[in-house]
Amino acid sequence: MISQHDYDTHATAFDTLVSTVHGYATLIFILTFMGYGFAVFLWFQDHTWTALIVATASYLFFRGFRPFSLWMARRKLQKDPACATPLMLLDQALAHERPQAVLAQLDGYSQARRKAARQAAGHDDGGDSGGNGGD
Repeated sequence: MISQHDYDTHATAFDTLVSTVHGYATLIFILTFMGYGFAVFLWFQDHTWTALIVATASYLFFRGFRPFSLWMARRKLQKDPACATPLMLLDQALAHERPQAVLAQLDGYSQARRKAARQAAGHDDGGDSGGNGGD
């Protein structure tokens, strides 16, 4: 796994990686459910086998969303020299852990960093996001 020290050293690059992965994962979710909708449309048009094939392809595409979104994010960030070391650390972590475990850890580090920045700026409302903020 990626240590807190390694994350802190390359926090900007890791945060960029996490946000890029989330962006691609969202795109994959949208495309998957569009595929499901198209399969339902085909089903109602009496194209049963085609609908089944489209639904199966959408499901398989959805099943691989974490590795696929991670792969697409890596391809995008490989061109940035500042991301070379973080991508190497990511590869080492992925050699020992599943993508969801590594991404969950990076997400945790990223959220903790944002929370610490909010607290340092004096914008933390104590976790009560729905309240009146102490007014």
